[in-house]
Amino acid sequence: MNTRAICPFQPQNKADYLDLLRETVTWPGVREVQLNDEGMLDLYFQVGCYCDYCRGQFELLTGSPPPEALIDPDDQLWWRWMEFRMDSWTALHTELRAELKKLRPDVQVGIQHSVKWAGFAENPWRGGISLARDAQTLDMLATNPYPFRNFNVMPYRPHRRILTEGSRALAGVCLDTHFNMLPQAYMPSIKTTPMGRQDGLLAGLIPFAMGADTVTPYNYELMKIIPGFTEGFVDTLRLQPYFESGKPYFFSTAIQPHQSEVRGHPESKWGNSCLTQFSDVMFHTGMGWRWFWDQRLEDAADQLHGPLVMPDVHCLTEQQLDAVQQVARRGEGVLWIRQHAPRTLVWARRLSTTEPVRAG
Repeated sequence: MNTRAICPFQPQNKADYLDLLRETVTWPGVREVQLNDEGMLDLYFQVGCYCDYCRGQFELLTGSPPPEALIDPDDQLWWRWMEFRMDSWTALHTELRAELKKLRPDVQVGIQHSVKWAGFAENPWRGGISLARDAQTLDMLATNPYPFRNFNVMPYRPHRRILTEGSRALAGVCLDTHFNMLPQAYMPSIKTTPMGRQDGLLAGLIPFAMGADTVTPYNYELMKIIPGFTEGFVDTLRLQPYFESGKPYFFSTAIQPHQSEVRGHPESKWGNSCLTQFSDVMFHTGMGWRWFWDQRLEDAADQLHGPLVMPDVHCLTEQQLDAVQQVARRGEGVLWIRQHAPRTLVWARRLSTTEPVRAG
């Protein structure tokens, strides 16, 4: 694509977007700005962006144009292209936030990501999205796992567990970053499942029980016409003082292997087929548990506590591995569930954007 249409990185597009955001953030009632939930580089499952501007930026960095192959894990340049896309996407979010903070330091700036990324539906490199990097650089993250809309994306059953697992996943990457959940509060015109008071109760309870800071049912007007939904949701407000008085209890912590999926299973939707099954196993234990994303092991190691479960985690930096070893040294317990990966990755080596850690 040689035109400047769509590409969010081109200077003129970015300037247009910033003009709109600057106008929005100055409205008196604005308290937070959530960027586009469909923001990704995976338009129609292709690997964008191949416009002249992005190709030129990558060539300035590497001396080579981007690889044309959709997936080529044996090409070191392809790995650099993957990292370049994620770095560029995070840098754009960070720049937008910084510009808005100049006008309104009190406004929270974050992004509402598609549930595809918070729900393990796609391999993260496909969208150029790193939830952990966004959590480290933005004020807030949000997502919207709709039990009766996303059941083909998040294969949890019964359907209402989709809200639970979507909340658990995003809480595990946000940690101390503000986490906003948008539960389904409408009945779609197709594939409709009756909703009622039970769904209102779950919308007001589950996200907070998983660690959400705020809950915004989508949407307010439609929620009011679902029999019993609003009444159930409002009833949960009586529990707010209890949610605010402490953090959720989790007996165990599971490391979410983002790096292992990207580096070890680039050709597949490994998270969708394996991590969802792991969640089912943990669900049937009856114990409270949480996710903790591998990319947060370096900057948030002080929040890591055992017992620790590691589902096929096989790609960590030395610093990340040390955080896991600290849990073991404290006697809190580490269970490493090992599966055979298509590409076995080395733990005790520093990941590099120019040289992915791989072994035969």
